[in-house]
Amino acid sequence: MPAHKHVSLPPDIAPLVDAKLIDYDFGKYGSPAERTRLLARWDREVKSAPK
Repeated sequence: MPAHKHVSLPPDIAPLVDAKLIDYDFGKYGSPAERTRLLARWDREVKSAPK
């Protein structure tokens, strides 16, 4: 996606309106408590994993 509205995209780039996006459930995952829970889980399970 170009930052300048007058820049044309190369022909092999699909329009943004055709992009398949994740149907994010803000009601379930948008709360501060859920964010804190998920970040704590990530810290426990991913960040602390052996490298």
